Amino acid sequence: VFIMIIELLFIIYLTILAAAVGRIILEYFKFDFCSFIEEFVFSTGIGLSVIVFSVWGLGQLGLLYAWFIWLIILVFSILLFNEFRFFVVGFVRTLKKLASLKLNLFSYILLIFLFITLIMTTVGSLAPPTGNDALTYHLAWPRYFAREHSIFHVSYSRTSLWPYFMEMLFTLGIILKNGIVAKLFHLLMGILTALSVFSFSRRYFNLQLSIMASTICFLTPGIFTQATYAYVDLASTFFMFLSVYSFFLWFNSGSKRW
Repeated sequence: VFIMIIELLFIIYLTILAAAVGRIILEYFKFDFCSFIEEFVFSTGIGLSVIVFSVWGLGQLGLLYAWFIWLIILVFSILLFNEFRFFVVGFVRTLKKLASLKLNLFSYILLIFLFITLIMTTVGSLAPPTGNDALTYHLAWPRYFAREHSIFHVSYSRTSLWPYFMEMLFTLGIILKNGIVAKLFHLLMGILTALSVFSFSRRYFNLQLSIMASTICFLTPGIFTQATYAYVDLASTFFMFLSVYSFFLWFNSGSKRW
């Protein structure tokens, strides 16, 4: 149980660090957000993309060593301390605000179902990796990359020629910890998708409808079951929804930044 808690805390830490990286980039381009959750999902999406391409770049240079990656994480943790603290404090304030809200009975029921499903999905994600595609190539090739400290074409394999995104996060998880941490990255994508749906709905509708929309999103079997595997589908879902989200923001604001 202690090891599982460490793995969860580790993925939370990397998520907040990714959000901190993304916030720096979005602030540079002067993006405006209407809520903390909205800023978090966009910042995390950008930050995770930076991490993905960074892992890929290190792999091309043959620098996928645990000590070197830990050093990079330490340096960025120090440099981005203020942004890191911004998201930690922001989540604490958001949870306090949520606890103080007066919701109707239906919203409370939805939140209970959402909480139970999230707990069960997290437990499933902490189990040893399973799934045909995950064991065949989603985790298999990252294991080779971690062992060889570089990214390369695996002989006699067409899947190692496919575009990589989540596989770079899986590689990072395996290098720094194990395959379970790699799986937790996919769970993260499911949670980010639900948060994005909530944020999008909150911008245009009331709180009750936003809770309903995000709950329906995460309670969709294709979401919470996929979240327990080291697959790539939820990453595609998250980033495609962010693109639609951005389109609506551009359409309504006319800002070319979106």
